[in-house]
Amino acid sequence: MGLSCLIDPTAPVVIDASTVINLNATARGPRILKAIPNPFIITDVVQGELLEDRRNGRNDGQLLAELIAADLISVAKLDDLTESHFEDLVIGRGDATLEDGEAATIAYGVEKGAITLIDERKATRICGERYPRLTVGNSFDVFTHPAVLAALGNAAVADAVFDALRFARMRVPPYLLKWVVDLIGAERAAMCECLPRAFRTKDGNLSMRRKLTERDDFPDSAGGGIALPKSQFGMTDDAVDLEAQRSCANPSADNIEQKWENADYVGRL
Repeated sequence: MGLSCLIDPTAPVVIDASTVINLNATARGPRILKAIPNPFIITDVVQGELLEDRRNGRNDGQLLAELIAADLISVAKLDDLTESHFEDLVIGRGDATLEDGEAATIAYGVEKGAITLIDERKATRICGERYPRLTVGNSFDVFTHPAVLAALGNAAVADAVFDALRFARMRVPPYLLKWVVDLIGAERAAMCECLPRAFRTKDGNLSMRRKLTERDDFPDSAGGGIALPKSQFGMTDDAVDLEAQRSCANPSADNIEQKWENADYVGRL
């Protein structure tokens, strides 16, 4: 069994801003998305957030526009949704509500039956509590997709994950920490400040690593959870669920690849 929850190649996949940012950081976004047969969608709310958020000097809005122009991502309008999930997710107590982008992504996923990729822990928890039948994944479901591994090769995927960790501070679910370090190597892991300290040293704190990787408190996911043997991640053989359930004027999907890979993320910020 693979690591990605993107099993059905026909299922639509709606992604939050974090997944777009992580893809942009790899400089391989077009190749990665082209390799996966599923249609990818973002909401216009997330698109607006990425266009407006230049606080860190990022250019994610422009990079997203290139992916949209190349027909690798489509945009769905929040106003076209007819159910009240968005309002339910943004109105209420702070511990029970989300930012507009995350709420719009989840609302689309619930109403349209789309696989929903979000990286933020609070959003993942709320999905598990309110929408147990929703298939929820995270950015790693893209990077670990068999088609991506086949198209790019392990070395290029390792480079992509490393760049996303280094430039976008991609969040790594606890159960994938060892897998990530094994993939990118201890030397590069030491350069990724977003990783726990125990995973940034060559030998590491073994007792702390066990605590971080042997968590069994992932929310139950009746709808789309994928049981993964912990042995795949250096854990025990018990099964766990994927977390929370887990410029060209007219760029094409072909020529956008070379453009992205000729300029690293830092150079395009």
